[in-house]
Amino acid sequence: RAIGAAVTFDSFSDRKSSNKASAVFGERLKLDEDYFDYVNPSYPIESVKLIKEFVLKTPNLSQAVKRMLTLGNTGLTWEIEGVSDSEKAKIVSEIESFLNARSGIVNKLLRQVIISGALSAEFVPSLELDKVEEIQFIPVDKVKFKKERNEAGYYSFTPYFQNSYGYQLLNPASYTYDAIETDEDSPYAIPLFLSAIPNMKASHKITENTGSLIEKWGLLGFITLIKKRPFPAAGQSKKEYEDEMMKHLVSIKKSFEENRNTGFIAAFDDTKIDHHSIASSDNSNGYEKIYRSVEEQMASGLDIDPALLGRTYSTTETYAGMAYNAFISKLNNIRTPVKKFLIKTLTFHLRALGYNFKTLDCKWGENYAIDKTQTATAEKTF
Repeated sequence: RAIGAAVTFDSFSDRKSSNKASAVFGERLKLDEDYFDYVNPSYPIESVKLIKEFVLKTPNLSQAVKRMLTLGNTGLTWEIEGVSDSEKAKIVSEIESFLNARSGIVNKLLRQVIISGALSAEFVPSLELDKVEEIQFIPVDKVKFKKERNEAGYYSFTPYFQNSYGYQLLNPASYTYDAIETDEDSPYAIPLFLSAIPNMKASHKITENTGSLIEKWGLLGFITLIKKRPFPAAGQSKKEYEDEMMKHLVSIKKSFEENRNTGFIAAFDDTKIDHHSIASSDNSNGYEKIYRSVEEQMASGLDIDPALLGRTYSTTETYAGMAYNAFISKLNNIRTPVKKFLIKTLTFHLRALGYNFKTLDCKWGENYAIDKTQTATAEKTF
């Protein structure tokens, strides 16, 4: 409105102020245009950071990630085409040296894909461009995509790194954003554990409440001690009597707490001691049903069968084998972005060092078979 007023006023006065106002208005339009060019994910991007926190705090989620890492990282075998055997041995040795110098780099890449749903990393060349100096992780929740038109007139999504200074363009030659699953017409990765967040919160709340109960009542329940009230002394006022009874109860409680840990308690025949369990089958049945239901829903959100997390729940051996095979198939999807990024990074590194080869490829090792006889029969058949 202020700009409009300035333009209208200029019609009758100073032409210079009108030009200035038009420039400001045009700048505002450009800012709005730039703003709408940036694409937002279909879910709160803060969910990625929340999942990272739950991986550290929630036992089931932490176990799921560790199990996926253990079964997912089966080791890599490198294949180089277009070189002699002696040259191939040198290249493999260089690859092993590169990976060994960055201890745990494969697990770190796998972990990022598992938690965030995408691999987001770039290799950093040396200043002389004669090798790869380092592998830099770019937090998935800090990547912002912008919809840009290329020279052919088609739109593409360009990744930017959001930092304290604004948005920094990421170099597509060295940077990789490889999502396992995305929404339609959206470049953002959908975290694998996104739908499990509500049950993560419920599980965390149940664990907190259980801890509070144990702290308040003890692991095995609580004990009541009932003692007959002594008669008031002659001439004792009501207040004096009540104060004396309170001191008497405090003294009994203190004495009981000090002696119960020894396994021996002495009391008069006017004292009644009862134990009330909160962990008996009758009392905990409802708790177990609630917690099991939450666990099952969380397992569904994690896309991991409870059997793979050590929960029996009427699991047969045949069903466990089916669940394991389905899990391994999922791990193949998770390993693919890691494999592609390592090939891209090491291809640049080796060529920068002067190695000449046609192609570089790698294969993951075989996963452990639950039924080795069945696996051997299948291999013989096919």
